[in-house]
Amino acid sequence: AGECHGVPAQCTAASDCNDNNACTNDSCTSGACKVLLKVNGAVCDDGDACSSDDGCVAGVCLGTADPTTPGCTPLGPDEDAFQAALALYSALDYTGAMAAFDAFRTAFPTSARLDNAVFLLARCQFELGLLAPARDGFEAFAGLFPTSPFADDAAYYLARTDFELLAFSTAAGEFQAFLDSQSTSNFIEFARYYLGRSEYEQGHWGAAVAALQPVIDTPASALRDAALYWAGRSSYEWGRADGSPGSAHFPEAEAYLLQGILGYPASSYGDNLHYYYGMAAWQRGAHAAVVTRMDALLASYPSSTYRDGAAYYAARAEYELAHYPSAISRFDAFIATWPAPTGYRDGALYYAGRAHFQQGVLGVNAALEFQAATVRFESVVSESPTSGYADNAHYFGARSYHRLAKSLGVSPETNYAAALAHYRAVHETFPSSSYADNAWRYEVEADVEQGLCGDAQTALGAFQTAFPSSSELAKAVASVQGC
Repeated sequence: AGECHGVPAQCTAASDCNDNNACTNDSCTSGACKVLLKVNGAVCDDGDACSSDDGCVAGVCLGTADPTTPGCTPLGPDEDAFQAALALYSALDYTGAMAAFDAFRTAFPTSARLDNAVFLLARCQFELGLLAPARDGFEAFAGLFPTSPFADDAAYYLARTDFELLAFSTAAGEFQAFLDSQSTSNFIEFARYYLGRSEYEQGHWGAAVAALQPVIDTPASALRDAALYWAGRSSYEWGRADGSPGSAHFPEAEAYLLQGILGYPASSYGDNLHYYYGMAAWQRGAHAAVVTRMDALLASYPSSTYRDGAAYYAARAEYELAHYPSAISRFDAFIATWPAPTGYRDGALYYAGRAHFQQGVLGVNAALEFQAATVRFESVVSESPTSGYADNAHYFGARSYHRLAKSLGVSPETNYAAALAHYRAVHETFPSSSYADNAWRYEVEADVEQGLCGDAQTALGAFQTAFPSSSELAKAVASVQGC
């Protein structure tokens, strides 16, 4: 299969990077050697005069023994068996090849092809998702065949298998050890990428970015779009961990993600790139940019799994920009498109209600807007009573009913009763809510406004006991004094 003599870390021409492996393409890019595997089946010469039909398999040149060549030894039964198994592997029949390689290692324990067979058996298991036996095979390979041309491949696939098994800490250590010991392997770029992925999965955001950067710095890398996405995601999560919208890691994330968007419009990560490009803007409070970026995702990726999130955050951004009619339109479209509960539906219902409420406060068709708000808030508490928005929905639902009754005189008896019910739901069901003391204050005021002075005094006493230091307490006391 030939001998690899190594390549220098730096280069000035492709000739500096020749690793003497017929199954790799060697190039010099930006002063660094780049070695990539040729596709399986690529024509090569294994240097053996007694073989023919030589072809690349997983970066190694393998030929079929040809006993018809003068001076060559006739084929043995082990070579026949190996070639039959190899043909199945090359045809991607991993189940058949797995059985054939397994039978080979039992029948021919001293064959010169044993290392090939053991490695390719583990590869078959890996491709079939049989990760535990694949891992055992790759791990055993290092001890059995330390000088095999497949040794670095086995080390790489051991780490890849641990990654697929979600053993990210173990995989990170194995990928790092592989990179520390290899300078010319065909899998260096892949090892860097999966080291970055392993660090990401452990929440090691800085280490993930550092591991992915060499891949990003290789313009011709087939993994560059994926590396840009995961570097962007790592920086995004790093910014969130900082806990500040001013974190420098959000602009860093946007820079990586924008490179991916502009450089790889057909990337399989395209919608991911667009979504987190928008989310990084959301974390910074750049709401106009959120609308633009999420709309770009919605226009370009009609089947994306991020569509509900993109539609929701575009609507939220419109709300934060005080573009309430636009926010209402977007939330209404969201609610109609995703009628079943999703991770965003309760939020969409709540903020649709808030947008209607704000329109009512502004005096734009106030009665209609407050009534529309109550419909949305009631939907939150009926559909998602344990939602993180449930206490807010009860409170703003009560405020909407209260305004209809007090300020607009719409069905006062009915709307006051609904307002009181929701105020009580806040402080009784959600006593730790940030709106609990406000709910007590407005309950007292609603009682006073109806002339229910005894109920007002009772509510005030309970309010004083529950929140003796509330800034809302003085307002409640003042309202009762006139009753």
